[in-house]
Amino acid sequence: MSFLQRLLHGPSKYPFLTPPSPHYSTSYSYCSKQESSHPQTRPYPPLTQQQLSNLNHLLPRLLSQPDHLPTALRLTSAALHTTTPLHALPLSPLIHSLTSHPDTSPTFSLLTRLRHAPQIHHHISPIALMLLTSYFNNRMCKAALAVFRWLRRPDSPSPPTRQVYEVVIEGLCRNGFMFEGLSAARDMVVAGELVAPCGSLREWIYRGMLKEARVEDAVELNNAILGFEKCSGSDDEEECKERILAVLERVIARWNE
Repeated sequence: MSFLQRLLHGPSKYPFLTPPSPHYSTSYSYCSKQESSHPQTRPYPPLTQQQLSNLNHLLPRLLSQPDHLPTALRLTSAALHTTTPLHALPLSPLIHSLTSHPDTSPTFSLLTRLRHAPQIHHHISPIALMLLTSYFNNRMCKAALAVFRWLRRPDSPSPPTRQVYEVVIEGLCRNGFMFEGLSAARDMVVAGELVAPCGSLREWIYRGMLKEARVEDAVELNNAILGFEKCSGSDDEEECKERILAVLERVIARWNE
């Protein structure tokens, strides 16, 4: 019987996880070598309503005890291997627990599990978005930056989406990390994820730069983004993007002068 089934007390339909050893480690380093050595490409059936109900009751109980967080991560990973819709899984308590933790080890344990399972790579972006939003709400900008940089790694199976960039840039600018926010904005333009309208994104960048007393740079960049919004969809769109990129490169280069 699989680890998931043992915990949810249901019939065994999920052979992709072996039962946990009675002596298995509670550290976060165990996360995927054994499980990834038996790759599974076919999706597993969705959890039943009873199993979802059990999961909803069990996961918060595990998360309430710090020593059981690795077990909660393994249980969540198992549930993500099924075809159960992401919105049906009780991820909010897990996200809250991870982003309240004093370090990012458990967060990267979960992300590494997802990375080593190609059949669930599509879950990385929405889960990363939840993590980023929660980290910024908790004013844990360095942790959020670590997640963002993990997504931007050359071997990342899920590069940042437009929505991820927007959350990161807004969160950084709102919390006074303007250099990092501008760097993320440059990455967004280079990645081709900047799409008009840029409304709130432009406003957060503009306000943040004014707080840093970078008035001339703020006006120049704001005008460049407004120009891009006006020419969006026209033959001049790429030229307008290049103008934004040029301003960003110039502002970033002289930020610490």
